[in-house]
Amino acid sequence: MDLAFGRTMPNNPLSVASSSVGRPLLRDNSFRIPSPIMQPRGGSACGMSSGMSSAALDWELNGLRSSPGLHFSAPRTTQAIPGCMDLVKVRNSNALSLSFATEGHEDGQVSRPWGLCVDKMGHVLVSDRRNNRVQVFNPDGSLKFKFGRKGVGNGEFDLPAGICVDVDNRIIVVDKDNHRVQIFTASGVFLLKFGSYGKEYGQFQYPWDVAVNSRRQIVVTDSRNHRIQQFDSEGRFIRQIVFDNHGQTKGIASPRGVCYTPTGNIIVSDFDNHCLYLIDPDINDILSVKGHEGSGFHEFNRPSGLCCDDEGRIIVADSKNQRILVFNQNLDFMWDIEVRPSINPLMPPTLDEKDRTCDVAIMPDGRIVFLIELSPDSKEGSNPYKRFVHVF
Repeated sequence: MDLAFGRTMPNNPLSVASSSVGRPLLRDNSFRIPSPIMQPRGGSACGMSSGMSSAALDWELNGLRSSPGLHFSAPRTTQAIPGCMDLVKVRNSNALSLSFATEGHEDGQVSRPWGLCVDKMGHVLVSDRRNNRVQVFNPDGSLKFKFGRKGVGNGEFDLPAGICVDVDNRIIVVDKDNHRVQIFTASGVFLLKFGSYGKEYGQFQYPWDVAVNSRRQIVVTDSRNHRIQQFDSEGRFIRQIVFDNHGQTKGIASPRGVCYTPTGNIIVSDFDNHCLYLIDPDINDILSVKGHEGSGFHEFNRPSGLCCDDEGRIIVADSKNQRILVFNQNLDFMWDIEVRPSINPLMPPTLDEKDRTCDVAIMPDGRIVFLIELSPDSKEGSNPYKRFVHVF
């Protein structure tokens, strides 16, 4: 069974009572012919209003659907690591097995990175944000190759962020401050780009994260347009889901991290409203919302990047709480990884107590790999021994 965010779980005082979730604004434009806007049905950004049937929250792992249109013929199963031959299942390990990527501008060093993913060979790909490049590391942490530089041309970046790899081994990178997405071959050769600054279909205002499913459909969090957008493998617009008009307490949503579940649903982290959305793109609905601000095991403080394993477990970089959280498919807490050395003695002592988790992925053998970022008030270059990528 897939996620059941909205179910009230036994002995879980933080579970959300069964009720409805506001429907997002959505335009389905698979063939560039916009359909009518589906109006929202109320509810706060991280709360639920009454009236939704429980059937909307109940679905089976094997209840796979397909839809007409571009790349819609593939089943809705989605792998944690596209193309991986083995089942990827996150494992609970309290042993730090590897740390790499110190701060700087040389090869293998990073500057304010955000965004990482893992390919089927176990390579770790990092969006090296301030260095305006992507670096690809071998499974042992050594640098394999890099590509990109600052600019607006093909293959150039202005603060790249989210990154993922599709089943064809293409590397998909959010070029955040250029307000676009770029796609490269597995060796970093530019293939295509899509997006520009704006609010229309296919445009972005500071896109942040990206994920891809078995249909090769690309989903992008469009942070300042308060929506996610979905595209086909060539960057042609399919649909958008807008989170405006849901905020009755804190206001507009701020979508940050995104991933697909094994059954093809979408999970989005809301950075400002401290919660996760579960979305079914095929029925154009938010199925459930979970979480609120706090430091408990079912609470978040600026949730950021996230991913799923092949059995539906969810791993979240809970950034301002400085930890990685692991949940089962019903979003019941399983375990966490604290990154503060004062709390977790397994973390390298070179880390600062203010360092935050920003993105997370899974290695083919189930180990968790995560990226840390400096807190906004930290001084860059203050610790030459600090490493930004950690594998547990």
